[in-house]
Amino acid sequence: MKFSFLKKSKKLVVGALLAVSCLGIASVGFAEAKAYEIDQILKGSYAHTMRNEFFIREANVYNAYNPSNSWGEVIAREESGFDGSVTKTWMIGDLKRNGNNYVLNVKRQVTQKLDNSGKINMNKVDDVNYNLNVYHRMESGLKLEWNKKGTTPGVDIDGEYINVAEFPQMSSEAAMYVLYRFMIDNPSYRNKLLGAAMMHTGNPLAEVHEIKLVEHHPDHIVTRGTYQVDASGTILEYDVVTDKWSEITR
Repeated sequence: MKFSFLKKSKKLVVGALLAVSCLGIASVGFAEAKAYEIDQILKGSYAHTMRNEFFIREANVYNAYNPSNSWGEVIAREESGFDGSVTKTWMIGDLKRNGNNYVLNVKRQVTQKLDNSGKINMNKVDDVNYNLNVYHRMESGLKLEWNKKGTTPGVDIDGEYINVAEFPQMSSEAAMYVLYRFMIDNPSYRNKLLGAAMMHTGNPLAEVHEIKLVEHHPDHIVTRGTYQVDASGTILEYDVVTDKWSEITR
């Protein structure tokens, strides 16, 4: 009888230990899944829910596992009902965690004005520093609002945005910002920027953007480097000697 009781007791103890062990594994798995989920959200292209033919707002964000690769942009397009002219504004910067939410620290603002024939009359690039609050919505969306501290974006970006593509559709303006950010933060590349300009070559809506760093002279142009940037914040550099591309953002 004692033997039977001990046998049952051992089974109960073993069962309890297994249950605790399973709970431990499950909680670790849940924590890992939770961390993975946080790293994976906010990677896509979003459109304002109130957009129309005259008022367009789009947002592209990439929340990278490596924060230095994270980036974001909000693109505003407004068409005048009076003369058909168009004003486009790109607000580009660094996507950062802010407690349980996020903030887009806008560092560059590009403003472009086009006439009704599509001819560019003005293209202005400004260094700025203001924040856009980014609130993630669980049902494939986000909410954007101006932080109201510091510089104003100059255009209305507030509102709800819905996901329209699972991967961000990076603009050429954002690609050049991501490349500039990398170079300015790395001493070995920073010197290459002195006296040089970035020139985007190829399709401005390409999945991989090719950018040349060029030095202008009165009678010729010197190429200091050729780079590729994609929406993950990855940057490749072309080696003319080996005729190969190599990643420089590792």
